[in-house]
Amino acid sequence: MRVVLCDEDALLRDVTEGLITRLGHDLVGVADTTVAGVGLIEAARPDLVVFDLSLGYNTDFDVIESALTAGAKVLIFSHNADEAILSAYATHPTVVHKPDLVALEEALSRVMLGDGEQGVVERDRRGHPGRAASGPPATNVADAQAFYEALHELREHDALVSIDLDLDAAEVGEEVLDLVRSTDRLVASRSSVRVYLPDGGPQGIESVLDRLARADVVPPGARVHSIVVEPGEGATEAFERLKA
Repeated sequence: MRVVLCDEDALLRDVTEGLITRLGHDLVGVADTTVAGVGLIEAARPDLVVFDLSLGYNTDFDVIESALTAGAKVLIFSHNADEAILSAYATHPTVVHKPDLVALEEALSRVMLGDGEQGVVERDRRGHPGRAASGPPATNVADAQAFYEALHELREHDALVSIDLDLDAAEVGEEVLDLVRSTDRLVASRSSVRVYLPDGGPQGIESVLDRLARADVVPPGARVHSIVVEPGEGATEAFERLKA
């Protein structure tokens, strides 16, 4: 993927350059002013523009408009991200808050895979990388065997989240799956979605619930419950407490 980077922060700009190229993108130009950035976009016609809203006056208008006109996706990596400004665009840019390089890598990887979803990308507060759930990955959101096999290795400080619904949970499960880590486990049954967060703790739960709220994937009336595994608590006891 062809990328233009627009950022006046020399230190983070150098780190971002390295990250872009390490992930296999083709960095076709770097600019440290709004004028230079617009010129690069118009000349290079990139697939993606990564830029900092602090670049200069009218940066949001000039750079975003130029990128969208060129058919490029927009990823904002900035300390400043004014939602009142960004929501005015028909295609909302992806936003990563500086200096979260983990979230930036996740966002760049998502773009490379062709994920067109836009919005705020925030690092899971469990840290990175975290412990992966044991057992084979699930084949789909209804793969109960993979979920319950992972629970065999449930430990203190792991977390469980339950979303109980009055409708078929498969569609909600697919949406929730996009908002949790690949190392987590999820199962959607007829009327519930259960998520296992290894090393999640209270902060992991808070992070996931915040993502669900931002993405607005939990239907009105759904009942959301979560627990953190206590010292000496086994998988059966923890799961029963989750369902209580």
